[in-house]
Amino acid sequence: MALAFLPLLCGPTQAEEPENSPAMPLPETVSSAPPRSEAVLASQLLIETLFRLQDESAMGVAQSLPRQKDLLTEIGKQLLEAEVEDADDLAFHIAGYALSGGNPEVVDRFLASAALTGGKRRLLEACAAYMRGDRDAALSIFSAVAISSLPAFLSGRIALARAVTLADDQSLQQRDLQYAIAAMPGTLVEESALRRSALGFAQARKEEPFFTRLDRYCRRFPNSLYGEPFWEDITGAFAAWEFKDPLPRLERLKSCVRKLPEDRRSAVYLGLARKAALAGQQQLTQAAAGELRILADPGSSEYQTAQLYANLYAVATADDGRRLEALSQIVQDKLDPVEKSLLMAATTIGRSLNAPLSKANGGNSEQQEPVPLLERGDALLREASGLLDQARS
Repeated sequence: MALAFLPLLCGPTQAEEPENSPAMPLPETVSSAPPRSEAVLASQLLIETLFRLQDESAMGVAQSLPRQKDLLTEIGKQLLEAEVEDADDLAFHIAGYALSGGNPEVVDRFLASAALTGGKRRLLEACAAYMRGDRDAALSIFSAVAISSLPAFLSGRIALARAVTLADDQSLQQRDLQYAIAAMPGTLVEESALRRSALGFAQARKEEPFFTRLDRYCRRFPNSLYGEPFWEDITGAFAAWEFKDPLPRLERLKSCVRKLPEDRRSAVYLGLARKAALAGQQQLTQAAAGELRILADPGSSEYQTAQLYANLYAVATADDGRRLEALSQIVQDKLDPVEKSLLMAATTIGRSLNAPLSKANGGNSEQQEPVPLLERGDALLREASGLLDQARS
């Protein structure tokens, strides 16, 4: 799994200074294998190339993803065949490789090397524990890490891993995410830490730090290949906020979103309209749909969907005739199945709420009284819910 979704990250203990391993004697016979220093350097360069490819994916370079997959396979193969006596020289790079979606067998193999010294051994033990999902064992090491003493390419990865491990303590988690953001600017580590930090603040409904993080994310990583699931989560969390008046906060969200490419802006507002409708946020639904209509081509499915959400809540208001007319003009074939059912339900509700419905009075079918509006609405909403359940199944 790539670092951006669930980083395989871990950290060393504070401080034992690595001991110098004794130099291995040179072989007496000529070998085709390069000297160990060259082999170590070649492995380090391959791993650093992997890091650069991952950083490209944060910048939106689509070709980087298949190249990463191939390179991860190649690095794993080479490290499984490498001299284990090189473990101490390669430990930091192996840790970075492990935290970036590497093969756990590589870590296990080098942990078996007697050449691996104390502090670096603990580092790889933490990697192994984290990759096994042993949170307690990993956290026992993370809590003692002095991450500022690590190489630059590793310190942010360790901070990010520690933040994931500390998911139950938001204060400590945000502290480590902040470190990762500052330690490795312009990298996938910063991108991933910004996503996690912004979403954490959104879920905690901490408005100021949320918008601060989100604005930085939009400025620095507008094209990230990992943005789509992030925005799904963000719009869901944003729609769950309880607003007396959502429009001022929507303006702040818009100031961030306008830094994104147009197609991504459209996707954000579409997602927000959907999530706001599910949350019963009428103003937010209509406002998000309005932003989507501005961006979408009138003939597109996005525009038809925007029309649905813009008129969804207004079908039973004083201008229901105009709203129902707008709903009737939506091209159903351009809607997703769930939204097609929602359109049918909304149209039915809008027409039926104003129809002269009646019910039997005292068992006398000839004596009738109007069905109360609320009762009619509840019945129609149950019918609409059934339609939506059928569409989802």
